Amino acid sequence: MERWRTALGADAVPWLLEAEDPAVQAATLRHLLDTPDDDPALTSARVAMASDGVVGRILATQGPGGHWGERDAFYRDKYRGTVWQLVTLAALGADGADPRVRAGCEAVLEDAQDRESGGFAVDRARSTSGGRHSEVIPCLTGNLVWALVTFGMLDDARVRRGARARCRPARTTRSPSPRPPRRRAPPPRARP
Repeated sequence: MERWRTALGADAVPWLLEAEDPAVQAATLRHLLDTPDDDPALTSARVAMASDGVVGRILATQGPGGHWGERDAFYRDKYRGTVWQLVTLAALGADGADPRVRAGCEAVLEDAQDRESGGFAVDRARSTSGGRHSEVIPCLTGNLVWALVTFGMLDDARVRRGARARCRPARTTRSPSPRPPRRRAPPPRARP
């Protein structure tokens, strides 16, 4: 920890602890000062996160069914949809036991997780529940598995399926398109 203080030329800890956002206070206590989980200051900051600062604002905008934004835009509504809000909440240290966080987790497990592979897709399968199999992507699967585990859901069988899906090779089947790849035309020759 001393290296960053030396590089900074100052001790930013007092300033971070005075921050108006309780998520900053909690992260400072936990990650910079190695404060034990049962410390009253850390507990207080974590409780305040649920209603104040960035975490509180994100949770306040959650809609019915645990979604942020439109249900079908959980991934495509970049940085506003359910996927992105959950990843942000996990990174900020939101409490996975909070009923609003848990509702968001259930929403992505219901709408984004492919029932066949366990991976997470960018679109919902409308004819069945879960994510569309042909639109499962490794980075989304990795991000959501990380967020769900961060929220304490490692023992959930659906999360374990997602983790197993992410550990398999990214391409186990042929491309869904039967067309061969397009050839690029050679660049035009310069005229003398």
